[in-house]
Amino acid sequence: MKNARIQKATVNKILFFRKNLKWFCFASLLIKGLIWHLHQSEMVSLRIPTISGKHEIIQLPKQDKELLEHFFQVIMISDSGFYTLLGSKPMTLSSYNKPFSLVSWRKFYYSLLPDNIEMYRAWKVWLKYQHLFNHPRFAFWDEANPWGMEDDYIILFVNQAEANSMIKRYDKDFSTVLQKNQTTIEELIEQSKKQPLFLKGFKKHEGLIGTLLGFGRENAWLFHRRSLGEKISLSGFLDPENHIEILQEFGDHLHSVKNKKNRFSVFFLPCFVADINSLETKTLRETYELSRKKIIALYEGKDFLETTLNFLCSDP
Repeated sequence: MKNARIQKATVNKILFFRKNLKWFCFASLLIKGLIWHLHQSEMVSLRIPTISGKHEIIQLPKQDKELLEHFFQVIMISDSGFYTLLGSKPMTLSSYNKPFSLVSWRKFYYSLLPDNIEMYRAWKVWLKYQHLFNHPRFAFWDEANPWGMEDDYIILFVNQAEANSMIKRYDKDFSTVLQKNQTTIEELIEQSKKQPLFLKGFKKHEGLIGTLLGFGRENAWLFHRRSLGEKISLSGFLDPENHIEILQEFGDHLHSVKNKKNRFSVFFLPCFVADINSLETKTLRETYELSRKKIIALYEGKDFLETTLNFLCSDP
């Protein structure tokens, strides 16, 4: 009799558990979600440079700090912005899609991919904290992607001194296309507040855009002519055999940097098409390779985010 009661009680417990399984699962997920939210809301410290040249410590949510680091990992590493930060490349582009885009079902799907959502959120977090960082030598802004669809955006990161130097060097090109004498990057940035720089200001002219992106004037104009229908043979600037060397060298020095997605694995020389046999292209390769070695030395053993912010806010 006693064994029967025990068996009945056991069966009742099993039935109760099965009947309420979905509620147990829901409660478990809810608790985990709350724990994660509290963890992300935890306040952490960030050492930032000030106008006086000194540093101060600010407190911000852990999630915001992680998104700031993600933003600069994408801009500086994946999109080659390190070369703009150090002055060998006037301008760098990144991109994102506006989440929940209704342009098409396919667009809607891609706009909700984790990488896109994370970059969109990272860009918004940078805008939230940007006022804390004095970076007069550099400019950031976003605008409609001239090569994309509706809800596609590009983020521009510009070294203003290098951009002005490039515009002055090829003044004839810019004056002819823009039908304006002696323009400056500051004027173009101001105009971009009213209309997209690439789409309206540069009229999607690949020659001007490629020149400012550091692809080389001749390479950029060859690409422009090819886009107009001329049969011009261009090849990738990157040497595939060199990728492994770059990855190993840079990864070894920055192994200590927290990087869940191994962003450093995509830190190569800038990617574009070029006349690979021209003197211009060979000179560009030498310049970028020297810059890459300099980056490795500057970041060795240092905190990635704080070091990047220091360079961003430092004097030339």
